[in-house]
Amino acid sequence: MKCPKCYSDVLESFRFCHKCGEVLVVESSSRSESTAYISTESERCVSGPSYSTPSLPPKGTLQTQRVPRVESFNEFRKRKSNERVQKETSKKGKKPLKVKEVFVGIGLMNLTKGEFKPVKGKIKMVRVPTTIRKLELLKLSYDKHCAHDRTFDKDADYTLAFPDGTEIITLPDHPNRIFQLDEYQQDVGKAYNRITLFLLKRSDLESYNELRHNTSDSDDEAEESTVRQMTVIESFARVTDSSTHNTTKQTTAGPSTSENIFSNNNENLPGTSCSLYESESARGTVNGMKTMREMFPNRGESELKQALELNETLEEAINMVVEDDDRSVNNRYGSLITEECDADVNILHDDDENLESFLETSSKTHYTVNATLTEKLEHCKEQFMDSSKNFRIKVRRHHVWEDTMIKLQRDENAINNPIKVQFIGEPAVDQGGPSREYFGLINEAAERKLITQSAFRHNISALKGREYYAFGQLTAIGLLQGSPGPRCFTKSVFDYICSGSIDNLTPSIEEIPVHEVKNSLMELNNLTNPDEFKQKASFESDYRFDAGYAKPIVTMADKDDFIKCIALHYTILVSLSELNQFVDGLNTCNMLHLIKEDPDSFRCLFEVGHAKLTAEDVDSIFDPVFSPVGSNKFAIEQSIIFNFNQYLEDAESGKVTGQLEDREVKVSLSDILQFATGAQHVPAVGFSPRPTIVFLHHLNMARKISTNSCANILKFPVSGLEDGKKFSEEFTFCLLNSPGFQLV
Repeated sequence: MKCPKCYSDVLESFRFCHKCGEVLVVESSSRSESTAYISTESERCVSGPSYSTPSLPPKGTLQTQRVPRVESFNEFRKRKSNERVQKETSKKGKKPLKVKEVFVGIGLMNLTKGEFKPVKGKIKMVRVPTTIRKLELLKLSYDKHCAHDRTFDKDADYTLAFPDGTEIITLPDHPNRIFQLDEYQQDVGKAYNRITLFLLKRSDLESYNELRHNTSDSDDEAEESTVRQMTVIESFARVTDSSTHNTTKQTTAGPSTSENIFSNNNENLPGTSCSLYESESARGTVNGMKTMREMFPNRGESELKQALELNETLEEAINMVVEDDDRSVNNRYGSLITEECDADVNILHDDDENLESFLETSSKTHYTVNATLTEKLEHCKEQFMDSSKNFRIKVRRHHVWEDTMIKLQRDENAINNPIKVQFIGEPAVDQGGPSREYFGLINEAAERKLITQSAFRHNISALKGREYYAFGQLTAIGLLQGSPGPRCFTKSVFDYICSGSIDNLTPSIEEIPVHEVKNSLMELNNLTNPDEFKQKASFESDYRFDAGYAKPIVTMADKDDFIKCIALHYTILVSLSELNQFVDGLNTCNMLHLIKEDPDSFRCLFEVGHAKLTAEDVDSIFDPVFSPVGSNKFAIEQSIIFNFNQYLEDAESGKVTGQLEDREVKVSLSDILQFATGAQHVPAVGFSPRPTIVFLHHLNMARKISTNSCANILKFPVSGLEDGKKFSEEFTFCLLNSPGFQLV
């Protein structure tokens, strides 16, 4: 018998063909049976199985018969896939259009001599949707200026105005159409980022309208503006857009009707008695604001608003504020002096002749740790710095490094002149305090950006931008003008600066900045078994090939040389180009020559942890101005100085803590010294004049501990500071809340 499909020989007892797998049915002679033939997949109809009733063949013959069968898995999957696609296609609708967001400029405008004039430097770019209208744009603009402009008057009532000073109500060329940003952009024909609108105080607008009203008889332009305003009001009386924006309801007209156009103006505009975040449309924000005010009572409202705007949930906003709080006390140290500080000016207003004569003598004294080094630096400054000119630099406190790099690129040759620093937004005149603080911030910023674990970081972009060279320049001139030095390098890095060669360098394992390599070398250094050392050093220390140590097998005899090569690579060689660029910058004002002449004197200014402040050091820096011995004032002043010494000792042992915006912080000796002088360590050239402590006995004087970092004066009011506990609490509070170069 043959298979009807492949015609292979098969036995009658077979139910399947042994070659093609075809199902066979054999009809026996005793019964009227026939062989059924199952159609192949190609013969099977797609719509489903077909049925047929063929006539029976003669007995003993092989016959195929078409019978139904279950579809295969591939067929089932294909059919279901087609059904699913058809179902999804029928249900699929059009996706909602996403509103495009753009940036527009929002500035400030003031009324000056009867005219509206923009305030220079106050334009902020605000991100808004293109379909935004006036009230929403006013809210975002107000919040943006609150968050990024310290001088912004948050309590004033604002409105939005066009560049010509006209209040924004309708489109300029279409008085019957409500203002919308995308329509305004089409009218003016400018790109969104070139559109500038202005925040205008309503009090200025009222004054201007009143002035124009009084002179309307002689001023045709004022009359035209009044007519236009009436037209606007009449048109707005017919506008109802309450579904997406605040409804405008107006039934009467008048000169001041622009304030009455919006039905709930007082609830929704910034600067009014009811906060913008307490409006009905911002109810979700109200709960968050109240909760955050309770959690952060010392934070400004504008900062909390900004955190809520930048995050979708209250939890994310709180995390943002907490992360922003994670800054040291040094980063919060500000300078807000309003007039020039001068040690020769009688800033105490005290009638004590003894105090006045002491201050006159103190202004001529000098405090330094190393008199020989100070003398060399002073001589170098006179020889290489042009004191007739100043290198004036204005920087943002939190972008001090970036701003300095821009200034150096513009005026690279002026670096040899004495630096005069002003922090933007802080009207401090530099008489020593701001520059001391500036160099401290520069050293901190450079350590974060260019240095890793007391070794230079390999940074190609910074190398191409010559930032390491700039750091060397700033280090050189800083040592001449009040910087305490970088104090962030290892011994081997400073030795290379002095020698310029790696031949005699012996870096230790502790100097390696990469923790994995350091831990591995420490483990190898402790091994005494030669076989174990050979196994780990030769086959389990792949970093040795990066360091250039290519010896195939490292034995115990190679131990010292192996460790030295690895340490030298990771401390010096991996960033040799950066280190050489820094050394080139130190050539400024012949500073590198001075360092090589007397490396021992300069070592404490460059190496990390070489000279740590102690309570005794800080106490010896300050010179108290006592009243005559035997007087009542003298006894009180003695008690205060005793409390001050105890406070220094507690700070040295880490016992002084305080609350800074619901967060406990420790007060260090560096914080105390910076509070009084602007420097965290004694500068290389010392303090001039010497830091002084004075006592304020008059009742009309300030009741808080205050400082003058330009004149290096720490002022103690005597009232209540005789008690040690109260002195500690008061000093900590004043230090943590200090605005810097003036009174607390």
